[in-house]
Amino acid sequence: MLIIISVIAIATTIIFGIVAIVYSLREEKAIKQLVDNELKQKQRLFEITMMKEIQDRIGYSLEIGKVVDVIVESLDALVSYSTVSSLVLQDNLLKFTVHVKDPVSKQYIETIKTAMFQSYLAIEANTMQLPEDENIMGAALDDLNHATPSSFFHVPLIVNDRVVSILTVASTKQNNFTEAEMTTLYKIAAQASEALSRLENILTLEEGKLMAMIGSLVDGLFMVDPNGQLTIINDAAKDFLGIPKDNPSTIDLLSALPNSYDFSNKIQRAINHKRVIEEKEVTLGEKIFQIFITPVFDVNVTTEKKVIGVSVLLHDITLEKSVAKMKEDFTNVMVHELRSPLTAIKASSELIINPPGPLTEEEKNKILTLIAGQARRMLDEVALILDAAKLEAGLFTIQKIPGDLKHLIAERAQIFQAAAHEKFINIIVDIDPSLPLFNFDPIHIGQVVNNLISNSLKFTSSGGTIKISAKPAIGSVIVAVSDTGAGIPKEKQHLLFTKFTQLSGADHGSVGTGLGLYIVKGVVEAHGGTVNLESEEGRGTTISFTLPIDNAKAVTAPTGQHPALISAAKPQRLTN
Repeated sequence: MLIIISVIAIATTIIFGIVAIVYSLREEKAIKQLVDNELKQKQRLFEITMMKEIQDRIGYSLEIGKVVDVIVESLDALVSYSTVSSLVLQDNLLKFTVHVKDPVSKQYIETIKTAMFQSYLAIEANTMQLPEDENIMGAALDDLNHATPSSFFHVPLIVNDRVVSILTVASTKQNNFTEAEMTTLYKIAAQASEALSRLENILTLEEGKLMAMIGSLVDGLFMVDPNGQLTIINDAAKDFLGIPKDNPSTIDLLSALPNSYDFSNKIQRAINHKRVIEEKEVTLGEKIFQIFITPVFDVNVTTEKKVIGVSVLLHDITLEKSVAKMKEDFTNVMVHELRSPLTAIKASSELIINPPGPLTEEEKNKILTLIAGQARRMLDEVALILDAAKLEAGLFTIQKIPGDLKHLIAERAQIFQAAAHEKFINIIVDIDPSLPLFNFDPIHIGQVVNNLISNSLKFTSSGGTIKISAKPAIGSVIVAVSDTGAGIPKEKQHLLFTKFTQLSGADHGSVGTGLGLYIVKGVVEAHGGTVNLESEEGRGTTISFTLPIDNAKAVTAPTGQHPALISAAKPQRLTN
């Protein structure tokens, strides 16, 4: 009986022991799993915190050093180490930095640097030189400490298949780093590499857009860094400065600028004072420019404005200055043109009011005729200005009526016969007798013919010839005024029909308003016609114009009236 009880007791003890062991193993497994989960959560939190810090720190900058600094500053929360070192590629040079936590020797650091450099060369396979400069931070070195890097691992940062940095975590202790710790740091580096690659792609795309926009600017633009080195220049700036190279240097830029323009000093002033410097008029070659020198600030620095370069804008004001000069000349001409008839009117009026003696009726009529002629001359000049203003505003109108162009041309040619006779110039009128009657504005077309004949007289020397011709064409009439005068240089022909343009003649010595041919073009185009110029310097000029005759009819003038004086039809407006 005692034996049975003993067996039962032993069996019970064994069973309870087995149960205790099972529960103990389960508890140990649960604790281990809990610890593992806690470690994973800690590592995951570390990853998230690190990536957020990296994103916040770098913003839209590709400064690899900032990413490395974030990882190094937070590394204590992940692993224990003696040193953490970095090789960073910057401006095609490798920079070596080491953060010392435990006192180590100079030889220890040299060993780590050599190992990192060899690892970099093994991946990149280029001819980089081992960096000579060292940036040592943290604890002081102890050359009496002969400990070696017993355990270490390399973590590369790769941006679009380029190794831009290697981070090396090392310790004097053997087997100091766990696989989980190394894996966590590799994951952080991989995520940072991916983020930097995406950012580089975005910045490259935006830079391409920006460069395309800069390249398409009509104004010249270039940028220099705070050291005065040229970073960007567009085609317009190279054209303005006469720089033929595709990739010019700062020396090329300075050589193209005039010696009198102290460019370097103005850039330094813009940087030091952090404000725009404007040069209102700078002559470069044959052109005149406004120059704006503007400091460029680092958008990532919000506490204080940091100048990272200077942009220089070259705005070509040659045309504006030319137009201003032409307007000034036009004003002077108009003052002269109006002053002469006003003086004549004033003198003639005073002669009638206070004559030196009795005036005969014939003398009075001559004086009144002179006053009327000078008044008409003034009105013609004012009408010219008003027509030019209406043309520019798109408000110019014509009034077409049935008219006889043959008679109008012959009449206008006759007006200039006396002036031509004085200069010994022969005027020839060649009008096709089959020219039909059709609708046109006789006042403004008369003005066109007047301007063309008057210009030919100015530019034709004594003994020359002016020929006025008119002939029908398909659906139109062609009128041409040719002369054997000085001709017009090819480089100036495109300016001939613009406002205020005046070309000096060979010997006429007179000036005009510069509006005549501008009005000619506007009047003809208002009729739906075109103006054409043919000129050769030294051999004469032909200006022709067409008038459409789609509305031509067998027009019969009422008895006692000339066809060119029949009442006006519906006005036609010129639009821009």
